[in-house]
Amino acid sequence: MKKKNILTAILVIAIFAAVYGMKVYTDSYKNKNSIVQSNKSESEKNQSTPDKDKEEKQVQETTDYYKSTDFTLKDLQGKTVKLSDFKGKKVFLNFWATWCGPCKREIPDMIKFQEEIKDDNIVILAVNIGDSKSKVEDFVKKNNINFTVLLDEKQQVAIKYNVSGIPTTYLIDENGKLVKWTTGAMEIYMMRDFIK
Repeated sequence: MKKKNILTAILVIAIFAAVYGMKVYTDSYKNKNSIVQSNKSESEKNQSTPDKDKEEKQVQETTDYYKSTDFTLKDLQGKTVKLSDFKGKKVFLNFWATWCGPCKREIPDMIKFQEEIKDDNIVILAVNIGDSKSKVEDFVKKNNINFTVLLDEKQQVAIKYNVSGIPTTYLIDENGKLVKWTTGAMEIYMMRDFIK
């Protein structure tokens, strides 16, 4: 009974942390956009020229996105993989762990999704956070995972990406810009919509 209470408390804290992390991320995004809008209003007060209009449009477009943070991790074969190696492709960057129930529910759909996108210009990078290599290898073999799995045993990349709950997935566009993110298990139809 005590174990159930402890597990329930841990789950409640994890959910609170995920919700709080999403709120902080959303608030920072809103603040960034309000600064852009305020800068835009200031510049509208000044005389407008075609060059100024073009410059303002570029600022608006580039501030709507966050640049992804490059990282280097090893895959299960010991090969070094860098995020920047995939420039020119969309990257479906997923953070997960073997003990995570929602991650386990999401994986069969990710396997199907990999089959659908294998000829497209899209790559799935599944970053395992905190598990040992042997544990991940067993899990991958048991579940017939067909996409690239990377090891983040010290959770350094997860920290860089402010991952506060798993599974968390980011979409990085062909230019290396982080354009979307979501926390929680996705079904295949959600994955299709996510990469559009």
